Amino acid sequence: MEEARARANGPYQFTAGLSASFNGDHQAPDTDYLWRSGNGQLLAGLDPSHAYPRRGLYVAELTSLDNQWGVEVRTRHLAAVRVLNTPPALGPLPVLHANEGEEVELTVTFSDRAWLDPHRAFVDFGDDNLPVEAEVTETLGPPQTTGRLTATHTYCDNGTFTVTVILQDQQGGTARETTEAIIVNLPPVAEAGEDVFAHPCAPLRLVGYFEDPGWCDTHTGHWDFGDCSPLFPATIIETNLPPKATGYAIATHCYKKCGVFLAKLTIRDDDGAEGSDTLVVRYSDLLNGGFESGFQHVPLGMVGNHWTPYAQPLSSSVPVRDVFSCQSCVVCSGAKAQALHAPGFPHAGILQSIGANPGWEYQFVADVSLQPPGEGGVWLGVDPAGGTNRQSAGVVWSSVAPGVGWQRVSVRAVAEARSVTVFLEVRNAGAEAAVFDCIQMQAYPCSLELDPKTPPNPVRRCVSWLRIDPIPQLGPQTEREGFTFSSLTGADLSIITFGTPHNGTKLGIPDFQSNPNGPDGLRVDWEGEASKIEITVIGAPGSRILLTALNAQGESIGEDSATQGDVRTLEVSTQGIAAAEIRSDYRGGLIELCIEQGPGRDSSDCGCQKRRGGAITTAR
Repeated sequence: MEEARARANGPYQFTAGLSASFNGDHQAPDTDYLWRSGNGQLLAGLDPSHAYPRRGLYVAELTSLDNQWGVEVRTRHLAAVRVLNTPPALGPLPVLHANEGEEVELTVTFSDRAWLDPHRAFVDFGDDNLPVEAEVTETLGPPQTTGRLTATHTYCDNGTFTVTVILQDQQGGTARETTEAIIVNLPPVAEAGEDVFAHPCAPLRLVGYFEDPGWCDTHTGHWDFGDCSPLFPATIIETNLPPKATGYAIATHCYKKCGVFLAKLTIRDDDGAEGSDTLVVRYSDLLNGGFESGFQHVPLGMVGNHWTPYAQPLSSSVPVRDVFSCQSCVVCSGAKAQALHAPGFPHAGILQSIGANPGWEYQFVADVSLQPPGEGGVWLGVDPAGGTNRQSAGVVWSSVAPGVGWQRVSVRAVAEARSVTVFLEVRNAGAEAAVFDCIQMQAYPCSLELDPKTPPNPVRRCVSWLRIDPIPQLGPQTEREGFTFSSLTGADLSIITFGTPHNGTKLGIPDFQSNPNGPDGLRVDWEGEASKIEITVIGAPGSRILLTALNAQGESIGEDSATQGDVRTLEVSTQGIAAAEIRSDYRGGLIELCIEQGPGRDSSDCGCQKRRGGAITTAR
């Protein structure tokens, strides 16, 4: 009987997922043996093999049943089984190749012989951004778990980066492998803008636009005005935020002679790649405004060169005679002037079309002499659409009644097309001639828009923490560009450099981790009240950032929050915002803060070209 007794011979130590054998000592006659594995499996025999699917401490039981004397004798013996975890294994990692600004996808296979463990994976793409959690798809075994992990990333700059993949099972087993990401620089794309007209005595502001998929690149640029003047360094205003860097390249120039010029904008990134674009500048001026450049014969007399006459007699009985003539005695300046003698004509005049920039304001002035006093008058008109029909409803007119000596008449209009037309005419003329001289044009890139029914735009004030160099040591309170930033608990503030944009600085938002005394935050104060506050911040995925607008009494009057990763924008629009508080769950940073205070006149587009709807257009 003693020989049939069960002996488990434990304890045992196995590895999860690997087949291992129990040792039940020796076989007794007429005796059956049965193992219970401790994880629900029955195993027949003295020395069966078994694979545990996951780590743990199990109690195995060996039972013996002896029938050799005709009497059933059952014995059992227990053994401890410690199963060690088997870490997962990553498949080969590919080398990643992509352009900056282009999304790259990393896919890696993996396996785990401990087939009941679920997995999580993280990928550090090596460019100072926080690691991202990969998407994991897996099929549990037996005999093993197999799966794949996928993660995507966009690099904001070129270079060679070390990519680290970390795979972890539920029991803490970890696999770590590295590969490289080779990212190629792309040149910026420049847009010089639409073709423009240059005018005498009017500085021309050229505003080019550029984009760069590598939003961590910084840029320089220059304009070649095309008139043999030296290259001119452009003023660069750019925003370096995903998904691309965008900016303007601005320069002002005076063209001093007639001609057609090819102006070229060149933008260079900090890696040396260049992009360029051109626009055509046409010099445009009123021609022969003083009538010193000669006259030409027309059916109704003589008209100054570059001018087009028009006249309509009251009836067919009006005798045909010279309506237009060259005047050499009655002149305002110089030796010649344009005379009109049109009795019996309801109107007669001359016109000229001039190349114009839409949105610019054009003023015309003329000296006129009309004798004797009567019912007639001289009219100066401008068609802002560039048409040649004097009866068009869009023509803006100004007049002067007959009087003694020379009189001056002027009119102004904002161009609606790429040309404007000036009209100078007499209506219901008397027996004496009207004389025109010294006609001039002045162009100005800002239109004066006065509408008492429309309140002026609010003033927008911004403060950026994007490029702080050198990085200072900050106390619990600091002032920047009229804004005061302070920690809610009195802890020191700090400048951070991790996260998007790459290599850009941010003002850290104090949180629980940065202040062991308790939850913290950032308070912002400024002079006066605002109607809107907008902040651009970064944060880890799932970490909430909260913006609270406060009134003068410190009461909350509006909130906005978000939890998505990377760059996010929060805003509150309401009257009476006197301060704000910003809180972050974990590792938040403030990139830029803007408020709107008003009213005030926003003239930021004066004389500029603006990008609208994907194209650059001249500001209206």
